[in-house]
Amino acid sequence: MARWCRTHARFVLVLLLLAIAGCKVELNSNLQEEDANEALAKLLSNGILAEKQATEENRFKLLVDKDQFAVAVELLRSHGLPQRKYTSVADAFTGDGIVTSPTQEWIRYNHAISQQLSGTIASLPGVIAADVHIAQVKQEKPFEEVPKPTAAVMVQMDTALINDTIVPKIKQLVSFAVNELEYERVNVLLTPVTPIVKDTRLVSFAGLIVHERSVSLLRGVIVVAAIVFVGLACICMLALKNSRATPRKSEAP
Repeated sequence: MARWCRTHARFVLVLLLLAIAGCKVELNSNLQEEDANEALAKLLSNGILAEKQATEENRFKLLVDKDQFAVAVELLRSHGLPQRKYTSVADAFTGDGIVTSPTQEWIRYNHAISQQLSGTIASLPGVIAADVHIAQVKQEKPFEEVPKPTAAVMVQMDTALINDTIVPKIKQLVSFAVNELEYERVNVLLTPVTPIVKDTRLVSFAGLIVHERSVSLLRGVIVVAAIVFVGLACICMLALKNSRATPRKSEAP
């Protein structure tokens, strides 16, 4: 009987732990540890319950509560997380052994420059995402007149950090990085974005510092646990009483 009581008590404890853990769903996967840590910190600092798990090949994934999935996606997207990966010039020319034409090499080179400039601009404080598109015609024949290069830059930036010097700095950076690209021929489209910031109210509950959202859940779990354990205690006491009373009845004449 004592073994039966211990078994059922453990079963109830497992159910309670599962209830506290909640239903987790995958938010992001195949992340490097640095990107996973940055996204996890942003989620936790905004009151979203999340966790990081290791996967194969030193990669990581993020898990969040099912009812917070939509908010977590919008939050990370508004902050540009996980950060987008841009192709560098070295990545574009990996020496794969495939023979390409001069035109293909020219297109690959311009794409690599555009990607590297996009990554540089995206690293500026307050920039959430950046895309640079360079239009540059290759000179095919000697003394051939070709149009001057142009560049279009799209930048999404935190509204609070936008000032009058941002666009001139971006135009100067792009014009200096591309040969014969004039400052006036760089067009920048700056899109203000207001990142989502959730209220992160922390309260004290039973000696613990928890998020305000978790208080009602913890109260419900404690009430259910108390009722279940009281019920089990009553059942065990009745079963023990009956087991002690049964031999006495058998000894009676």
